[in-house]
Amino acid sequence: MEPFNQLLGQYNFGDVVIIIILVLMCAKSLGEALSWAYKAIKGKFRKDSETEQIIDEHETIEQKINTLSDNVNALCESVQSIQDEIHSLSEKQDSLQKKILDMESSQVDIQEQFLYSARVFIIDKYHYHCYVVHQIDEITMDSLENRYATYKSHGGNSFIDGLMDRLRALPLVKTSGEPVLYDTERKRLNEPRIEDLHD
Repeated sequence: MEPFNQLLGQYNFGDVVIIIILVLMCAKSLGEALSWAYKAIKGKFRKDSETEQIIDEHETIEQKINTLSDNVNALCESVQSIQDEIHSLSEKQDSLQKKILDMESSQVDIQEQFLYSARVFIIDKYHYHCYVVHQIDEITMDSLENRYATYKSHGGNSFIDGLMDRLRALPLVKTSGEPVLYDTERKRLNEPRIEDLHD
């Protein structure tokens, strides 16, 4: 198989097919020539011993031709097998390229969905903390900073930059572990309600 691989390495497939056809034609011509020579020799020499010797030689040559023909047929089958393997590999490569393109497209969709989700999350927190409570606690701020950093690293736009600057400028409330109650009507933390002052 190694000589065959070297032959394929030196010549392209078209050249190999032409060589095989030429070998087959030569083998056929050689067989016809040997058959004609055998008949000519048989006609000239009538002695039994010489005739038997010629017949033996002719049979030996025919066996060699048959062996050569079998080898050529095996070579043709190997070439066909290689063609089939190349075709199969080509189809697998096309399939892999399609899967890669699908994965890249899916990755783009996931990234766009992440950016949209992060943008909505930051905007929602911005509206709540800047317009409703006018302050922000440490845990929420840390969460926003992490989401913002990931958002920017995935190519998020600069619109969110201004919102984050305003969120950072809010008073930062230390997280104590107890729930913090917000008076959404007064929009300030821990400021007594007007009704409570009259009591």
